[in-house]
This record gives sequence, structure tokens and C-alpha cells, in this order.
Amino acid sequence: MRLIKKEISSDGSGRVSLVPQETNDLWYIFRILNEGNTLRTRTIRKVVKENSSGATTSAERKVITIILKVSRIEYDPAGGSLRVSGQNIGENEFIRLGQFHSTDVLLDAQISIGKSSWDNVDRKLIEESCDASLNADVAAVILDDSVAHLYLVTANMCIEKSTIHNSAAKKKYAGPGSDAKQQKFFKQIMQSMTVHVNSEKVRAIIVASPGSTNTQFVECMRGFHEGDLGRLAGQNKSKVLTCRVGSATTDALKEAFDDPGVLKRLGDTKFAQEIKNLNMFLKKMISAPEMVAYGYKCVRAACSNGAVETLLVSDSLTESMGRHRTKVSALMEEVQSYGGTVHTLSSMHASGKQLEKYTGIAALLRFACADAEMDDPSGVDPAATGIEKLAVTSKKGEYHTCYDGKMLVKGK
Repeated sequence: MRLIKKEISSDGSGRVSLVPQETNDLWYIFRILNEGNTLRTRTIRKVVKENSSGATTSAERKVITIILKVSRIEYDPAGGSLRVSGQNIGENEFIRLGQFHSTDVLLDAQISIGKSSWDNVDRKLIEESCDASLNADVAAVILDDSVAHLYLVTANMCIEKSTIHNSAAKKKYAGPGSDAKQQKFFKQIMQSMTVHVNSEKVRAIIVASPGSTNTQFVECMRGFHEGDLGRLAGQNKSKVLTCRVGSATTDALKEAFDDPGVLKRLGDTKFAQEIKNLNMFLKKMISAPEMVAYGYKCVRAACSNGAVETLLVSDSLTESMGRHRTKVSALMEEVQSYGGTVHTLSSMHASGKQLEKYTGIAALLRFACADAEMDDPSGVDPAATGIEKLAVTSKKGEYHTCYDGKMLVKGK
């Protein structure tokens, strides 16, 4: 993301101009935009001309600048598209004031977002989106002899791009020609990678399997020297990492990212930091439970004593505008004010989903804090923390976020 201009007054109101440069930037815009904000962007509008009798004489598509009061935002993670709907609130000769319009946010096109209050959550999102070192794509192939799953993992989400089945494996045939059938299976995986993996952007390609299938696939991959498959192998030769996992399922993806060699290669990327901090929290839960806190009430108590060194927050707690977001945002700001660090974990990553099992908010402490101890360390009632999880569905007119595998929606 490229930051063009940031004009935020002392009361928190203002406008920020941005240029999304890659599909992951659309996720940040989806997180930043909320119902009631304003969006200034260029859009295409079909303009119809009529004669005095009301008959249509011509129709043409014009590129115009529009200012919308946002009422709905739709984001498709798999397709990499963001659509915004709302009422026109700016003077325009082609669209009446108050008329509804929908437009797609395009890459490399400047937009301007206006808010009555830019809180700590919004500012952190802008900072993260403009830091290229935090945003790096990783491709992962989780496979065994019968199936392969290709994932693209960005700083904020994990998307399954394709699933390839090896029909020959079901026949358990190990006679002449079985190697050729396995090579065909590996070739199909590579062909899928040429479509979904951008070799210039990925930092690493992780190949994981329960047995030796991963090393066999890598050997096959390095055997290609010409054509699209040869380019794929050549451009990513130094990026390929292999590791062992228990199965070729979605759960194996987290297992692969927990591998020390994989974490070392990912370095200081955002999701590598998320995994490291969550793993540290889980280890201390066992070895030194007095040095961690989870649940809003307990973390709030630790923060009041200046005990929070690292705060972990699921982004699901900061999605909606309301008292819950205000409370979490204030907590994040307080932790940062006395030198603590704050990490927002994506609920579309395995680490974020695991954090949600601990109410979505947790902390690593500088020192033990009696006020932060849980009455019942075996479980947490989210309602008791004062922070409720976002509902998948909601009543008409309420804010909601839903994920059906294709689309994320905010608004009415």
C-alpha cells in the first residue's frame, strides 16, 4: 500500500489517501472502512441521454469521481476483489445527491477515506499496510500420495487455491508404470502452482507431507528445465522448504508453520511474528501460568499495573465500531504508551483462530500480577470478559461480518 496523504486532526477526525498496489491491500481497506465512513474514488457510470420526449438517444460509460457514504463493503478473498456501496454525497452532474451507487476498489487507483474518528486500530492498520517488510506471500503444498492442497498464505489470510487428487493412488498399484502416474500427479501440482503462485512475490514455498512424498515432489520439480514448469522450478529453487506433518489436511498447515526451519525462513513477516508470540503464550500457559493473562477483565487488570509486555488481540474483536472496539483500542494504546508491544492476529490464520479459543485477547506479562489471575484457568466465558465475539449473522440493520468461504461482508 502507498500512503499519499494523511490529514487527521487532534480530535481524531480526518481523511487518508491511499493507493492499493496488491490484492492483500484490499484486505486492509476492508478492515479500515466501516459503515458511515466516506470513500472518494473514481468509478465508471453508465450515462443515458434522453430527448425532450423522454426517449433514450444515447448511452455511454464515463469515468467519474464520486464520494460515497459507505453502507456496505463486500470483500472476496479468493477472487481478490473489494466492492463498496453507498449513497452519493458529493456534487456530480451524472449522479444525483442521495442516489445509491456501487463501485469496485481497483489496484493502483487512489482512494480517499474519511472518518469522524481514526482510532488506534485504524492507525495501526495503515502502518502495517504500508510496511512492505511485514507483507510477504508464502505458498504451501500439503500432500501425500493421494491428494495435494495448494495454499497461498498472505500477511492476513490463508486461502486454499486448489486441490489435486491422484486417482491412481486409490488403486494401490505398485507395478510397472506407477512411477509415471506419480510423476503425472506431481506435474498437475506444478501446473496449478504456475497459475496461483507469483514467483516474484513469494518468500518461500513450503512442501509438507506425512512421509517422503514431499522430497519426491521436490526432486521431480527440480527435474524440469524448460517451459512454464522449468521457469517455476528455476525461479523458486532457493525458496523451497520441506518439512514433516502428521497428515495432508488443513490442520497440517499450522503444523508446518510451527517448524523451526520454516519460521526462520519467514523471518520478521507479520504471520511469523503471530505464530512465535502465540506459541510463547501457549508454552507459558503450561510452564509459568502466572506470567500470562487472557480474557478482557484479566488483561485489563494486568495493564492497569503496567505488567503487559506483549498484547495479543484477534482482529475479530476490532471489526465492528462500538463499545467493544473502543475498549480494546484503548487497551492497545495504553500498552503501547508504556513500552509494550501489540500484535493483532488475523482470524483468517490458524494462530488467530487459536487465540479466539482464549476469548481473542491475551497477554504475556513482565511480572506476575495477582489481579490478572483467572478464577477458573480451565476455561473462559467470553460474556464474562465484557468482549463478545462477533456474530456470524445479525438482525437487520446491525453490523455483521460473515465468511462463507467466498465473501466477507460489512454493513447492512
